[in-house]
Amino acid sequence: MPLHLLADIGGTHCRFTWRCDDAAPPPSWQCATGAYPSFENALSHVFTMAGRAPAALAIAAAGPVTADICHLTNASWTINRAN
Repeated sequence: MPLHLLADIGGTHCRFTWRCDDAAPPPSWQCATGAYPSFENALSHVFTMAGRAPAALAIAAAGPVTADICHLTNASWTINRAN
């Protein structure tokens, strides 16, 4: 079964957890949002720890979304669906 990644991105902390129906998923991970210069850097770290990229990614982020781009309200990260 495919591996899915769920992300909860806030201005202070970001949390990532994996879901897979038929196997033990990689461990969940969290960090201070400010520990990484961008969402892509944090996401790359999560992929490296898991040894692969997910089949799907669902993101909850603390900020307004306009044209598939989210600018976090209390952090400098921008999350762009196209990336």
